[in-house]
Amino acid sequence: MNMIIPSLIEAIVGSVLLFHHAGAPFMGIFLGSLLAFLAFTRTAAKVLVFNFYNLQARQNFVAKQKEQDKILDFLVTESLSNYFLVKHFNAEKIELAKYESVLNVNRLLKTLTLLEIS
Repeated sequence: MNMIIPSLIEAIVGSVLLFHHAGAPFMGIFLGSLLAFLAFTRTAAKVLVFNFYNLQARQNFVAKQKEQDKILDFLVTESLSNYFLVKHFNAEKIELAKYESVLNVNRLLKTLTLLEIS
């Protein structure tokens, strides 16, 4: 609101001066270009605000995906190291099932990422 009132006063003073010194056609051109500028600025501001929020959502999604990748890397490393350890105790199937479930979650995240990007 602080920026609107001085700009409005300036537009009114400019219109009056143009009408007085140059006539109605020049005042019309001035007001038309002012309205066109305001319409363009408002449209551009909406697009920029939308892109800003869209960018934030994308950054949040990428951060969550990186966190999931860290968890996946840890679990894969743990599963592979435990696989050889539990091999002697007949628990390969359990460890393999745990690894496959984590791998399926990662595949789902990669698919969602590809779908969101395109």
